[in-house]
Order: sequence, then C-alpha cells, then structure tokens
Amino acid sequence: MAVEIRIPRLGWSMDEGTFAGWLKQPGDAVRPNEPLFTLEGEKATQEIESIGEGLLHLAPDSPRPGQVVLVGRLIGQLCAGGEMPVWSETAPSPPGPKPPEPVARGITHIASLPPLSAAVVASPSVRRLARQMGIDLNQLTPAWPGGRVMEHDLVAGAPIAASVSGRLVATPRARRIAREQNIDLGQVRGGGPGGRIRERDLYSSAPAATPPTEIPHNAIPVTPRRRAIAKAMVKSRQETVPVTLTTRADATALLALRARLKKETPKNEIAPTFNDMLLKIIAELLVEHPILGSRWEETHILPPGETIDLGLAVDAPTGLVVPVVRDVRQRSLAEVAADSHGLVEKGRLGRLSADEMRGALFTLTSLGPYGVEFFNPVIPWPQVAILGMGTIKPQPVPLPSDQEGYTFRKELPLSLTFDHRVVDGAPAARFLRDLVERVEVIG
Repeated sequence: MAVEIRIPRLGWSMDEGTFAGWLKQPGDAVRPNEPLFTLEGEKATQEIESIGEGLLHLAPDSPRPGQVVLVGRLIGQLCAGGEMPVWSETAPSPPGPKPPEPVARGITHIASLPPLSAAVVASPSVRRLARQMGIDLNQLTPAWPGGRVMEHDLVAGAPIAASVSGRLVATPRARRIAREQNIDLGQVRGGGPGGRIRERDLYSSAPAATPPTEIPHNAIPVTPRRRAIAKAMVKSRQETVPVTLTTRADATALLALRARLKKETPKNEIAPTFNDMLLKIIAELLVEHPILGSRWEETHILPPGETIDLGLAVDAPTGLVVPVVRDVRQRSLAEVAADSHGLVEKGRLGRLSADEMRGALFTLTSLGPYGVEFFNPVIPWPQVAILGMGTIKPQPVPLPSDQEGYTFRKELPLSLTFDHRVVDGAPAARFLRDLVERVEVIG
C-alpha cells in the first residue's frame, strides 16, 4: 500500500511552511527515517524524514523550492515496486458535530454552517468570528497569498447589517454613537451574532487600506521565518515591560585574553570569541543573580535550575535566529567556543533545528561588528533579560585623582534590557555592575 508524503506541522501554531527542496530523486528507493525533503517552518529549516519505504513518486503539483505550502498538503507517495500512485482526491473527513446556533433576542436564528474544508487555514479567533457572523469560510477567497483567511476577509464577506421586519439590528450604544457621528447604519457590516452591529463595527466600517489586488513586482515576500520573527517581537512588546540600563567596561583585560587565546589555540580548534567569554561570565553571574535568568509564569516566578543554557543572537541571511548554547557554566571556555561556532554556522546556513533554539534562560546579542555602541535589545519572551554588546572603542577617562587631565582606554559598551515586571532597577544594576567587574579582571 502506498505511503502518502504530506507537509508536516513543525510547531503547534504552524499553518504553512516554505518547501526548500527534495533530498531524493523521483524513482529513488527510500527507507524509513531517511531524510526525504527539507521544509522551512516558523523558526528553522528541517530535514523531514520518511515514515515509510518504497519508490518515490512526486505529486503532479509537487511544490517547487521556495514555494509556500499548507500543512497537510499531499506532495508525493512511496510505492512498492510495480505499484503506481493514485492522485485522486482523498475522501473528506467525516463532519464533526454541528456548531451551536447562536440566538440573539429579536432576530432570527443563524443557519448552521457546513464543516470547514481541510484546506481552509484560519486562526481560532477568525473561525470563532466567522461563526458569530454566519460566514462560511469555505466560500471565502483570502486576499493575501498563502491561503490564510484573515479578519479583513470576513469583513469583506460579511452581509450588510441584518434587519428584522425592516429594522436594523444594533446595540443601543452603537445606535447612539451612530447618531452622534452621522453614521448610516445601513452601510455598516455587523460583526455580532446574526449581523448585529456593535460599537467596534462602526469604527471598522471607516474606509481603510485594503489588501492590494496585485503585489508590486519589487515587493519582498513575507516568509514564514520573517512572520515568526514579527510575532515574537510583538509578543515581547505585549508581555514585557522593558527597561534598558547602559554602562561601559574597561576592555583591556578582555582584549589581552582574546589575543593570547588566538595565539595559543591550535589551528584545528576554534579560538574563543568575545561572545564566548561573555557567555561564560553571564552563566556564573546568573547563579549569583538568579532573578535575571528566571521567567514570569503569571502565578509565580520560575528561577533557573542547575543547567544554565544561554541564547546567542545570530544574523542569518533569512533573518534573526537565536541558537542555544547548552550548560555553559559547567563546560570549559574551549568547549563553549566550539559549540557556539558550530551553532552560528548552522544558523547562517539555515540548518538549525527547533530544539537547538529552545530553552534559553538569557540571551546575548552583539551589534559591535557594525560600529554600534548602545542599543535597546528586545527581550526574547518568556525570558526576562537580554544583554547587548557594542563595539569596543577608545574612550577618554580621567587620570587618577592626584593627576590632572585625561587618558584614553578601550571600553566595551553594554546594554542590559530587563522586564520590570520581574526585575526591579536595583537588582538589574547590581547584575550589570558585577558583570563589569568580571569583564575587567578576566583572564
């Protein structure tokens, strides 16, 4: 019996991915657990392994590399020798229980909607709103590429305000605001049960930017990776109260240690970088300042455990990725350097797995190579802090008190952003002070 090859779900919120390419050729013999194709999800590009065996047959509409594909799409089959694939439509899933029929006083019942097609991609909030508005998602054509139904698609497909016995159905508050602002309720699309007009519908009925019917030729497509980054940034902004403290550290000892390690490290090994040295210092400090490595759980604050795993932000061609260096405190600087080097290379090649980007207690990011000194790094929720490193530059510093004038020394700018819900200013300042002290005596 043929084994179907479908696009898997790489994360609980994933609805679509970008097909990166086949790792086998049509007609190749495939065994269980062999890499079959690569797929870019929200966070990483992964090799998808076969769950069966047989000869590979590609679907007539097999996706091209770089094409966005919906989760569950049939892209191929594994058949036994002499067996031919069948590409007819699969039998529809049995319909689930009928959704309840919302009832609003004074209006007729909303007709029950047919079961959703498996091809319809929409968030739970959009599905719920569609049920309330009496809209069949199967009949909507999404305005944006990728096949995902958005809220503006519901507004476009909603019936003009429902009426009963010639009367418009609207809440008292909506009627009052409509009178005050001279809004014609007959031209408003109601989003409540049975098309009832609510206050929010009055505001959403105002002329707004509609999705373009044609995408400009020079437009940059939004990839699943870019969309995941955007969601993470919005999540951080919604869930944290970020505050940033900045300071400088004398980088003399840090530069001397870096130069010595580059000279002493064998050519077949990786010399530790400034990032590696800071990771080791941070791991030690999180034991002394555990609140900076904790996370907010609404009913309690969860402190770090025995293992200190740290994130390291990497600028990859496809967007920002944050691989996690494991057990930094218990490992030597050379081991941390080798591990971080491998993760950075995988990140830039788009080869990181989801597990390699999960579980960090604290993140280190650097804009030093670009000449930036201080900046406000975004906290990777649900972490509560992130440290930014700037570029090392000579800075004027006063001479000892018994002398007049200034001298210059190379200093490292540091920017600590923390979630003020969890960490107060004084504990964050003490962490930053101790960090400076460790940097200045390292080696």
